[in-house]
Amino acid sequence: MTVRAAFVYRTDIDDPHCWAQTFEEGRIRLQERLGDVVRTTAHERVGEDEAGRDLLARLADDGADIVFLGSKGYQPFVLEIAADFPDTRFDICQGMRLAPNVSSFREAVEEIAYVSGILAGGMTRSGLIGVPVATGHEVVYLNAFALGIRAANPEARIHTRTVGSWMAPEREAAAVHELADLGCDVIGGALTENDTVVLTAAARSCYTTVRNSDRRHLAPDHVLVGNLVDWTPHYVATVEAVAAGTWRPSWRYYHAGDGVVFNTEPADFVPEALALQARRAAEAIRAGRLDLWRGPIRNNRGEEVVPEGRTLADVLTEVEPLPGLTAVETYLPTDAHDWLLDSYLGAPFHRPPRLDMRIKTG
Repeated sequence: MTVRAAFVYRTDIDDPHCWAQTFEEGRIRLQERLGDVVRTTAHERVGEDEAGRDLLARLADDGADIVFLGSKGYQPFVLEIAADFPDTRFDICQGMRLAPNVSSFREAVEEIAYVSGILAGGMTRSGLIGVPVATGHEVVYLNAFALGIRAANPEARIHTRTVGSWMAPEREAAAVHELADLGCDVIGGALTENDTVVLTAAARSCYTTVRNSDRRHLAPDHVLVGNLVDWTPHYVATVEAVAAGTWRPSWRYYHAGDGVVFNTEPADFVPEALALQARRAAEAIRAGRLDLWRGPIRNNRGEEVVPEGRTLADVLTEVEPLPGLTAVETYLPTDAHDWLLDSYLGAPFHRPPRLDMRIKTG
C-alpha cells in the first residue's frame, strides 16, 4: 500500500516565520525515508477559513489517507469534515479534540526552552533578558525558558513586551528595540522562531536564540543556540501505522528522548563552563533524569506554585490526564497554566482569555 499523505500549512513554506518550514523539512525527510511507501503533497497559504475548509474536504474527497495539519486553527471544521470522510485521517499539531479519525501531536517545547534559558542566563552581562511575547498563550515556553535562566543565574530578571501576534514583523522589531533600550542584552522567548526578532536583536548587539527551523546562520556572532523540532519520527511512525492498518487516534506529546525536540551545540563563543552546563542539562532531559518543574516555584503574582521539595506533578492532583499523557503533559498547554515565573518583571500575569481555537499555545 502506498499511503497518500497531504501536508497543510497556514503560511508560505519559506516565510520568515519558520513554523511551516519545520513541517516541510519533516515531510521531505519522510519521503526520503519511506520512499514508495508514501506519496506526499504540500499545500501552503491555506487559510483557517471557508477556503481552507474546502481544500481539506477536497483532499479527503480525492483519497488522501492522512492529512497533517500545521495549525490547530483548522480544528473546528476538521471535526466536521472528518465525520464526512471517515476513511481519511487528520493529524493536527497542538489539536484540542480527538475523533475516530482525528489525532493530535505536539512537541515538548519546555525541554528545549529550558536549555536555551541556561545559555541566556549565563551570557547576560546586565542581568536583564528581554522576551517579546506573541499573544500571552506561549506560557509553557516562557516559563521553561525562565527556569533555565534561573538555573544559570538566579538573580537575572526578565522584561517582556507583547507583540499581539505570531507574525507581525514591524511590531516584533519595535518590541526588541524597546527591550534593548531597557538594558536587556539577551533576547529570547518563543518569537525567536521569526527572522525579524533574531536580526533585530543582533543589530542591537544582543545575544539571542533561534527556534524551530535552524536559523543560526542569520546572526552567527549573536545566536547562542538553536532549539529545534524535527517532526520526522512522528511522520514516519504515523505513516507506517496507516500502511499497516494499526493507526488509532491519540494524543502525542514528543520529548527530547523521542528525537523530536533537540538543542544544537552552543555557539563557539559561549564559555566552556556554561556550554557544559547546557549540554549536561540537555542530556539529563533526554535521559529523563531532570524534572524542570521541581520547586520551589513562585509566580509573579507572589503565589507559591510548587513548594520546595515537591514537583509540579505532585500538586496536580485534580488534573485528570488525557489518555496516553501524564498530568503534567495534560496541564502545561491548557489555560489552567495561567502564571509566569517570578523572574518576570512587570504587572502580575494573567493569561488572556482564549477567544477562539486559532490562538497557538506554545
